[in-house]
Amino acid sequence: MDIRRIAVGRTAEIYRYDEGRVLKLLKPGFTAYHAEQEAASQQAAARAGLPVPAVSRSIAAQGRFGFVMVQIDGEPLAETAHPIETAHTLADLHARIHSKKVSGLPVLRTRLENRINAAADLSEALRQRALAMLAYLPNEDTLCHGDFHPDSVLVGAEGPVIIDWADAARGHALADVATTLIRFGEIARETGTDAHSLGDLRTAYLERYRALTGASQQAIHTWLMPVAAARLGDPAVVARDYLLGVVSGNPV
Repeated sequence: MDIRRIAVGRTAEIYRYDEGRVLKLLKPGFTAYHAEQEAASQQAAARAGLPVPAVSRSIAAQGRFGFVMVQIDGEPLAETAHPIETAHTLADLHARIHSKKVSGLPVLRTRLENRINAAADLSEALRQRALAMLAYLPNEDTLCHGDFHPDSVLVGAEGPVIIDWADAARGHALADVATTLIRFGEIARETGTDAHSLGDLRTAYLERYRALTGASQQAIHTWLMPVAAARLGDPAVVARDYLLGVVSGNPV
């Protein structure tokens, strides 16, 4: 067994486990529940026929938790394609995710509500407005990735593979789309990436997604405010001023 670290992310480290498999080990502070839930979400996506790394077993080591999965030898989507092609592939995959109905995953509406209530940056007036809007919006049992952006897709020899299912849930597809639109804005501010270029990518993604699904601009727009408010309930989020602006009505 050749266990050595090969990648580091915001919430986990990836280790080579053995031939053809890697260990995703969550960072200290995450519980066995977090690891089990991510593994279960990834397995649910696999059962639904989506291209995801197959999970083989759970792991606990020195008070940390994770799971073993198939290694994907590939590059992030944004590094393998022209920006417009990246946007279209992202939209194609997102529409494919949203074609699946699931049970047994966390309820997205409940998660959003809990995070809105936990968001210390929100005034009470904005909090109540976000909660009221969330209660008004429709619900579904659609599979939602929860954090879908170009780095959520690796492109290997067999095509694109969707990774990082930690925030997966069942809910309304357009809440998931709103999250992706907001994540583009966050990434621009977190990384210093050219906002105009990311804006073009976001526009191309949205146009493609709408063409594939028939979703209206207005229906998507109504989810932006409560989703941005919920993002403020995540202590790891950096672009808090941007999110407060979206909650207050600024464009994404």
